Amino acid sequence: MIVPEAIEALLQRVRGEHLEMPGLRLTLAQAARLWDLDRATCQLLMHALTHARFLARTADDAYVRADSSPGKQRIPDSVRSGDGAASMERAVARSPATVP
Repeated sequence: MIVPEAIEALLQRVRGEHLEMPGLRLTLAQAARLWDLDRATCQLLMHALTHARFLARTADDAYVRADSSPGKQRIPDSVRSGDGAASMERAVARSPATVP
């Protein structure tokens, strides 16, 4: 299992990439390759950031910053303060051992 410090570091890395490149648009497979993650870990990260409303999932299964998708959602302060790690931990606890 991933320790909370590693989870937070991964979440910060993904958030940082999306903040530095506002138009960044990645599928799950592309994100896993970019950040050198296994599919299950990447899926949990993307789920946590989507649940925190930092990322949005498009109709063609790509992930983009939520405030760059139609409707221009505001990024909640909790996303910037590390609440994503708690969200990811909850997702890990609910998920099966393997993710298809």
